[in-house]
Amino acid sequence: MKVGVNMSGLICLHVKGDEYAAMYFKKRYEEQEFYERMKKDGVESEQLTVDGLYVEVAIKRFGAVDDKFLDFVTDTFIDYDNAKTEDFFIVYDK
Repeated sequence: MKVGVNMSGLICLHVKGDEYAAMYFKKRYEEQEFYERMKKDGVESEQLTVDGLYVEVAIKRFGAVDDKFLDFVTDTFIDYDNAKTEDFFIVYDK
């Protein structure tokens, strides 16, 4: 099973903003550490500037998600070029 995916739910960081925002976020931050900091600070969303780009990061929680469904959605609906600007990163509660 993928990290963060289990039958009780899925947690991810939804990252969007200026062009290439998600790509720059991934380059600059480790997603799990960023999530842990957001939890510690008690925030569900954050706006920041990464290398001069506006970036929004929001914690999204979903119910039970099957690995195969997640793979299907990712492979079928996620456009590589669009994902440079808007993407999601699976995280988990420790």
